[in-house]
Amino acid sequence: FLRWTAPMNIAVPPPTIDPVDDAEGRLRRAKDTLEALLQDPLLSDMRKDGRDPDLETVELQIALEKGLAMTLHVLRMDGVRISLVLRQNATVGDLRLKLQQQIDQMNSPTHICWRSVWKRTCLMFESHQLLLNHVRLKTPGIRDNSEIHFSKLIYRGKRGLFRKKTNRAEPFPSP
Repeated sequence: FLRWTAPMNIAVPPPTIDPVDDAEGRLRRAKDTLEALLQDPLLSDMRKDGRDPDLETVELQIALEKGLAMTLHVLRMDGVRISLVLRQNATVGDLRLKLQQQIDQMNSPTHICWRSVWKRTCLMFESHQLLLNHVRLKTPGIRDNSEIHFSKLIYRGKRGLFRKKTNRAEPFPSP
């Protein structure tokens, strides 16, 4: 059988690298776009401490102005209130991640072990524990400007409500 081979006298030009498509060009183009967006009157107050916001923060702010995002207020156990902006279709896992990032930025010198925090506490909205990461925030009725707070982790067992302490569950009276 016959095999086709390319003629040897055809010169294939070397691939050219478009300066706009290389990594530096894309980065420069993204910075220029971000700078142009920050000149907008709605986004001009986003610069904090002289730092430029990241692209996700700008996108969330634009979504908030269009009504595609919501502002949630999380009340910590020490009374500090944290405002977060999340998309309308966000899940409990997105809320936890955004909250962790926000608190880590506030407490930069100290390290928080979030695995330990989520073992002992949970987020609550009205009387709903927000335990499952895949549940959408709209499911328990969370809307724009809703307030969510930290609470001790409470389990429902056969004998009523339990609060987890150390390694065993102890019953406590229901309110």
